Amino acid sequence: MTRRAATLVAAALLAALASLAVACNHAPALQGARVRTEGAVAGLSAEKSLSERYPEGSRVVLAPKGGEVRALSVGLAAAGSIAVSPDGGRVVFAGRDGAHWTIYESQVAQNGAAHKLAGLEGSVVAGLDCGDPAYMGNSRVVFACTSTGPGPGNLYTVTPDGSLLERLTYGHGAAFDPHPLPDGRIRFTVAGGAQFTINPDGSELAKYFPDAGAAADATHDDVPLQSDVPPRGQITALDRKLTTGRLLCYDSGRGAPRASFVAAETDAGELGAASVDGDGSFFIEVPADQPVRLRTLDAQKQPIATCAWLWVRPGEVHGCFGCHEPHTAAPVNRLVAAVSHPASPLPAPAPTTEAQHGTP
Repeated sequence: MTRRAATLVAAALLAALASLAVACNHAPALQGARVRTEGAVAGLSAEKSLSERYPEGSRVVLAPKGGEVRALSVGLAAAGSIAVSPDGGRVVFAGRDGAHWTIYESQVAQNGAAHKLAGLEGSVVAGLDCGDPAYMGNSRVVFACTSTGPGPGNLYTVTPDGSLLERLTYGHGAAFDPHPLPDGRIRFTVAGGAQFTINPDGSELAKYFPDAGAAADATHDDVPLQSDVPPRGQITALDRKLTTGRLLCYDSGRGAPRASFVAAETDAGELGAASVDGDGSFFIEVPADQPVRLRTLDAQKQPIATCAWLWVRPGEVHGCFGCHEPHTAAPVNRLVAAVSHPASPLPAPAPTTEAQHGTP
């Protein structure tokens, strides 16, 4: 382990210990307390709109064990979808004080009034309905926002001080109900019920396959006010100054006939095609932060297989293993030919305003 890596690991451990120390200093009156949504419509999935799940008059309350219930969403027309911070001292939830829903936070251990998360007003999510927040391991908050236009809803993260709001998902289907996993990844659901994971920076999109015996998700509307082990932090390898990312496929012939070329397209049009190496691997550079779809082609450039839409973040190197491979398969331990040369650039069509500014 390098000195820099050791320093980062030590800093992460100290941050986790500090969170637990804060939790241990909670006022005794809050021991055993719960945070609840009163007035929520039971049994509705996160795919339903926030206004369907939390009608007018629904509210978020703090219920100390044997104590007086205190409203945290005072002044809001409706509220719900709760998450407690790893240190047990803060609560985030979705609230509506006008036409749209946004994210609020309350310092419950200090009897603090709920306030809108900084950085959301006047941003790309202003005017959207944002909810289902959750705390990540790096103190950021992840949440979902539904689109008011033709595009899908997406996931976003924001720092506690609002200094960095970032969009994480760029697919065609609406992304919602984010759940940080213990290893730091974020699991989310798309329209139709399929689940995927991404890293905290939106990279490494992958289909989610739950472990056998995995516990069911906790409800968003009745949660204990207690400390918990925070999700593991991750170091990002993105370079947000770039406008492209790279895709490395180890063997395009696994699960499909051997290909000679790989072609890519975005919503704006075809990007072109690149040669596939003799061992079936390829390495291509494509536009970042927009949907991309790949097709393998034979020697006559006739289609062989088409993959699902995906995306890469700026500077990301996204690895994949074959087309349509089962998740239980593993690549052969060998050096593929594609890594012996630079990625083949597939030029992007002229970017749109939406792609440049990250608007859903």
